[in-house]
Amino acid sequence: MTDTHAAVGIIWRGDNEVLMQRRRPQQTFSGYWEFPGGKIQFGETPAQALCRELQEELGITVTTLQPWLRRRHQYPHGNVMLHFFHVRAYAGVPYAAEGQQWQWTLLAQSPSPLLPANLSLWKWLSLPSVCAVTAAEIFGVEEMIKRMQAALANRLKLVQLRDKNISAEGRRHLATTAATLCRAHQALLLINDDEQLARDVQADGVHLSSGKLAVCDRRPDFLWAAASCHHEADIAKAVTLGLDFVVLSPVNKTLTHVKATPLGWERFAEFATTAGLPVYALGGMTVADIAVAQQHSGQGIGMMRQAWNVQ
Repeated sequence: MTDTHAAVGIIWRGDNEVLMQRRRPQQTFSGYWEFPGGKIQFGETPAQALCRELQEELGITVTTLQPWLRRRHQYPHGNVMLHFFHVRAYAGVPYAAEGQQWQWTLLAQSPSPLLPANLSLWKWLSLPSVCAVTAAEIFGVEEMIKRMQAALANRLKLVQLRDKNISAEGRRHLATTAATLCRAHQALLLINDDEQLARDVQADGVHLSSGKLAVCDRRPDFLWAAASCHHEADIAKAVTLGLDFVVLSPVNKTLTHVKATPLGWERFAEFATTAGLPVYALGGMTVADIAVAQQHSGQGIGMMRQAWNVQ
């Protein structure tokens, strides 16, 4: 069955609101809420199609367009390949150019009913642009805790607790303290490769190493589940398990894996565009690479050493 291709815009107002519109009575799934957009016409790129659709539907002219991900959805009447973009800047004031109902919606208040193709994505919209990986093996546990506290106070919102080569007691102490700090700052904490520890400290989820991902046969039973990936097959496995996001590495050369061949940004973009779920770039990243990753269809970046250099 041939896919119908459509371009979809996630239009932001600040960091916590997106524009949603309601499908009209003459459309399938009448009354359901969806992100604005529409079918890609012959000869158009997805970006061109979205700019045209947003002008026609909402009377706005897009000035900044960020590619995000591409995701296939199966409806009873056929398959749709959806090309999603973030829209954070535009000219004009949105209005119902086609008579549709629309509204600004807080991420904490998902509209109902939500179009089935948008259900998974709604959760992912809350993911931040930086995934910080703990480095107690470098800094020591107590220094890591101090740096984590400073980074969380500086608006860090996603922490992956790794550090599998420190003592079990040290890792449990780090995890317990990290869970308390992350809850206080409304940040997500994922524990690497230890579901029991994640449950014990009431973390938000787990992060599978590529080795654990390869042998995993079910999605871990947590609100959030992610994985480290190095190859296309890793990403495919993560999608099959229904994970929420992946961290893809190494994109650039790193001090940790000096012999590994980096993917580079163009190869990263190929993986990120087709993954169908959010992808973070890891390996030699700095804050300056956030925008680069996002322009290559990434969710953002993962950092270890650089994430904790908070003054």
